[in-house]
Amino acid sequence: MTPRPPKPSSRPSPSSRSSRPPSSPSKPSSPRRLVASSPSFSPLQASKSSLRARVRALPGATDAESLANQRALLASDLWAAAFNIALYRSLPGEPATDLLFADAARLGMDIQYPAARPGGKTYSWRRLTDKTTWRPGPHGIDDPDPATTRPGRPGDLRLVVVPGLAFDATGRRLGHGTGAYDRLLAQCPDALLLALCPASRLLPPDTIPSAPHDIPVDAILTNGRFRFLPTSEAKLSRLFGFPPDQSENDPPPTRHSSLVTRHSSSPSSSRRFVPSSEPHP
Repeated sequence: MTPRPPKPSSRPSPSSRSSRPPSSPSKPSSPRRLVASSPSFSPLQASKSSLRARVRALPGATDAESLANQRALLASDLWAAAFNIALYRSLPGEPATDLLFADAARLGMDIQYPAARPGGKTYSWRRLTDKTTWRPGPHGIDDPDPATTRPGRPGDLRLVVVPGLAFDATGRRLGHGTGAYDRLLAQCPDALLLALCPASRLLPPDTIPSAPHDIPVDAILTNGRFRFLPTSEAKLSRLFGFPPDQSENDPPPTRHSSLVTRHSSSPSSSRRFVPSSEPHP
């Protein structure tokens, strides 16, 4: 019996032994902004706050953009060889990840999602199982229930799909101001960090102010095209066995290359879940 999906709200990871996929996360019912709790801003924080206000006035991700980016990733060798991934629950304006979740569950990938700790100000990684259920979390989105998930293993992650209000062409990320996601990303320094970014929110190089604790991404996917940044080269070679194509105008690598053969003995090829019969939002 397939687990029931959560009530409208959205971020997940399946068990390596299970034969059933976890229930699909749902989308947030209403937009709620994440607000930094610090009462006084430094000049850098003030600059980021001003930029956030301007970015929020820009158009967010369209359904067509979300679909194009997800399809491009699903068709790439990055996805074919990842098999241990982290996804996010999309807030209004952020690119969706529902197709990624559905395919990862179908393939039996290990999937990790952030879940809020008590108080809602800090997060931890959780691994989904076939019994995972969802509960209301902060900011209008559902969290995987810790009682029906396993502790996360961020050191095992190979690919992390990263959310954000905006990204710039040098890989800097503009978050919501709490620092919660930077702390999560700091736990998986060896994973390839991939941003799904709407074209309207891909900013020029070095636009986003950055502090030492801010974690940049290694690659950006916009309009179905990959932009690999210098930090991606070593990770792609180590994790996936190939160097990045630095041209954002070339199509992304497909599943027909030798990378799939090199990783044919990976966990994702030996463990498969039965696709869920329930519709995925």
